Amino acid sequence: MPSASVLNFILHGNNSLGTSKQMFSLNSYEIVKLGPPIVNIIGDGMVYSAKYYPTYSLQDIKFQETSLTKNQTKVLLHIEKLVPNTEYIFEIHGRLNVRSDKFLWGEPKVISKTTEKDVPHLAPVVIDSSFEQQIIGTKRTIILYWKPVPQRHENGDDFHYIIKYQESGFNNNFTVNAGNSTDFTFIEMDMKLEYSFEIVAANEMGLSVNKSAVISIDKAENVLESPDDFGAISYGPGIVVIHWEPTDEKHTNFTVFWCVSRYYKCDRPIQWASAVENTHHGIYLDTDLLPYRFGVAKHRDGKTSGLTWAPCIAFSEGPTVKFSEMPKRQFWKGEGIAIFIVKYGSDNGKLVGSLTFGVKLFLFPLVLRLEKYVECS
Repeated sequence: MPSASVLNFILHGNNSLGTSKQMFSLNSYEIVKLGPPIVNIIGDGMVYSAKYYPTYSLQDIKFQETSLTKNQTKVLLHIEKLVPNTEYIFEIHGRLNVRSDKFLWGEPKVISKTTEKDVPHLAPVVIDSSFEQQIIGTKRTIILYWKPVPQRHENGDDFHYIIKYQESGFNNNFTVNAGNSTDFTFIEMDMKLEYSFEIVAANEMGLSVNKSAVISIDKAENVLESPDDFGAISYGPGIVVIHWEPTDEKHTNFTVFWCVSRYYKCDRPIQWASAVENTHHGIYLDTDLLPYRFGVAKHRDGKTSGLTWAPCIAFSEGPTVKFSEMPKRQFWKGEGIAIFIVKYGSDNGKLVGSLTFGVKLFLFPLVLRLEKYVECS
């Protein structure tokens, strides 16, 4: 009776001692293992489970289950929140629809499918201090920094960023294409105006419609001063401590920044972290084989200094080095000069000497070696 749900068996046995007969029953649904399902044409009385994951990561495996009644001829499995323009693997298993802990899942039917392209769904990441302000004469240069949308969420070709910005007090809107970079420089910006920058991800399908990142920058006179006595010290492979002078100002906190940089520009996206101490913050880098630059920003009462990059990296080997002052820009006959004052001493803290030097702004990055113990970058 192959079509019955319950199968009855009689087991006969005999040997020199005689004959034995035993009867037992089995639920046929508990011992049937299905073959791979035929996608979109499936039998009745079944339960189907779909395991699916993007090809770039086996850690993002998800499951969805559905059943098929006797009156249905097809199963439609509706799966939402898939990443656009991404190849997924679907493994569809079937079993008979029976209440039992002995049911067997059949062999999977494996198919792949690439989702349709779409506009980006994610925004770049910024914080209120992820900008740099440089005062040059009566104008200022503003450099914006942001963390990018992950490549797997670009959702289409020709991925890039659009920056929209407004000037306070004016009914105007400006738009620039920042390409696929993670920073952008605006020159000759007004010192007395406030600016609002909106960074939007875009691709060949258009602009992201529901996500953007906004950085608001105050008038130059309202931007806080950078932290005092600021520098970075390397304590061996991958270990850097960024330090600054403690402050007595209430409600003040700090953010540290770093990026891979061969010259004055970040070659890779900027990173940041909130400083847990009021005078320093340690960073453990993945590798010491790449050149880095380090910065810090001060926050107080809803205002920020924006980010300032450290002029030098001191190495703990040999004489200890202290940066007594941040670079001070001076102007002589219209030419920008950065002034550095570096104090250095022995390991017991005794002052050995100091060095003051100036460089023209357009000569950055400056490389200075002080008895092979100090390197400015």
